[in-house]
Amino acid sequence: MLYFSKFVALWLLPPGLFVLLLFFAALFLFRQGKAGSYTYGFGKCCLVGAALLYMLSTDVVGSMLLRPLEYAYTPRKTAVDAIVVLGGGATPNTPDISGNGNVGPFAANRLLTAVQLQRQTGVPILVTGGKVFANSGNEAEISQRILLNLGLDKSKIVLEKQARNTTENAKFSALLASEKQYKRVYIVTSAFHMPRSMLNFERFYKIQGIELVPYPCDFMTSPNYVTSVFSWLPQFNGLEMSCIALHEYLGIIALKLP
Repeated sequence: MLYFSKFVALWLLPPGLFVLLLFFAALFLFRQGKAGSYTYGFGKCCLVGAALLYMLSTDVVGSMLLRPLEYAYTPRKTAVDAIVVLGGGATPNTPDISGNGNVGPFAANRLLTAVQLQRQTGVPILVTGGKVFANSGNEAEISQRILLNLGLDKSKIVLEKQARNTTENAKFSALLASEKQYKRVYIVTSAFHMPRSMLNFERFYKIQGIELVPYPCDFMTSPNYVTSVFSWLPQFNGLEMSCIALHEYLGIIALKLP
């Protein structure tokens, strides 16, 4: 009964619901129009849309797209002068234990990894991320409050509060890292985000003569993927992974264009 209810729920909620709607719309249009008519053509578009949405919403396809990004780099321990952690979204004025404002789930996992690395190394954490939109919070400032509440000394926290995207994360943090005379730093971000981050950071940190040590975290896929019946059903998690992966691939392509 448990698995049956999960199966039904996946088709009653988006994206499964939209796959069904597109599929039945295609059938309706095929019955209403003849081959070669506009109605029949719209039916084909609906069917293609249903197929694409279905595939991108499955855990199998989402994982297949995301895994090459997540395992492009392997975490490794080495001596560093600082830990550079990228922001990943924040909300302003939302209630939190230590005040107002929260970081997003990606940013929270990045901070968690950075804190653990800081406890092992004793080096400062450089948080990069500013206020992106009018309705978003300043990521660095909110992260600082959280880090202080977790017991870090203020002298071990360095803030870069202007960056609005990954390129600016790299640009502004490189200048700050150079001012602090760092020679080697950890780059901490979500594993899916690391390939695009390294393309950006290598561009700006190389100029400053700073060595980068990627430390991916916040993995969404397993290296040993095991499928089940539900892996082939449309679900939000699968669509989320596909969208994240496609966003990263487009960003990488854009960076490599002349």
